[in-house]
Amino acid sequence: MKAFVLYGPNDYRLEEYPTPCAKDDWAVVKVSYAGICGSDMPRFFQTGSYHSPMVLGHEFSGVICEAAPNGKLPVGTPVAIMPIIPCGTCDGCITYNEPFQCERYQFIGSRNDGGFAQYCLVKESNLFVLHDESELMQGAFIELLSVGLHAVRRSGITDTPGSKKAAVFGAGPIGLSIAYWLQFFGHDVTVVDIRSYSLDIAKAIGIEKTVFFDDLNEKGFAYTFEASGAGAAVKKAVEIMAPKGTFTVVGRNSKDTVIPTATFEWLMRREMTLKGCWGYNLSGEDEVMQKGIAAFKAKKLVSHLLKPEEMSDMLDNMWNHTCDFCKVLIDFTEES
Repeated sequence: MKAFVLYGPNDYRLEEYPTPCAKDDWAVVKVSYAGICGSDMPRFFQTGSYHSPMVLGHEFSGVICEAAPNGKLPVGTPVAIMPIIPCGTCDGCITYNEPFQCERYQFIGSRNDGGFAQYCLVKESNLFVLHDESELMQGAFIELLSVGLHAVRRSGITDTPGSKKAAVFGAGPIGLSIAYWLQFFGHDVTVVDIRSYSLDIAKAIGIEKTVFFDDLNEKGFAYTFEASGAGAAVKKAVEIMAPKGTFTVVGRNSKDTVIPTATFEWLMRREMTLKGCWGYNLSGEDEVMQKGIAAFKAKKLVSHLLKPEEMSDMLDNMWNHTCDFCKVLIDFTEES
């Protein structure tokens, strides 16, 4: 099969690669669309992956082409892929029953071969069944949507009745996912960013309130979300919150995040709640996710839809910031 293979930092190429075969509990998916995630970039250019050669790609969708021998899903089923594979037996799994608390998890696209290929071997329990093949592009966003949904759930905003005032810092894919779910649940959401390009995409997916970071003067937000990884956004998110507000951190800086003393004291005096968020947990969320995927305007977030042969050049552009981009998808639908 054709696959985009990583051998180490700055050593990757599109080439022939062994095609996987189905086995107990694992099906082979013919990949339709695979998204490039920000977390893929340092693996391509700085660190490599957990072993090599490796096929990255954890944001993807496709159609089952070889069913798991003892599985329930037949050939032809359109699916989206949930990448983390918890062991189910460690203390983290047993105590918290959340995939990202697993102490020995596998991960499709970093520890297991992923979706930057024509075919991928996926555990059947990690397949989310889509209504039909018309949702395959939306399906490539399921991990991103799951992270956004988990952040909203972690904040507790959906546990309180009525519309709440919320601000999301960062109009990248994760921030837009959070904003999407906030609006989906009927809340009053404002998206904040430094780039008009990103704010225009927020508007395109239906977010009515957008504002440049330097122009944000409004206060009294009951909930704030930081999805940019910028220290300045952390400071501002605390400063604009109402008393007893909740601040949920999703973005991660590559450097130390420092909270000024005055800001930290403000958080304490106003008795705000600070929550960390990592990964996703779709337990009990199947119905909500089905509705969310169906309504999600995925094409508005796709800044580039590329053939596999165009991926290498795009990675260079993304790493060197030589172009504007939101979500880059690799299209495998025409590959036989």
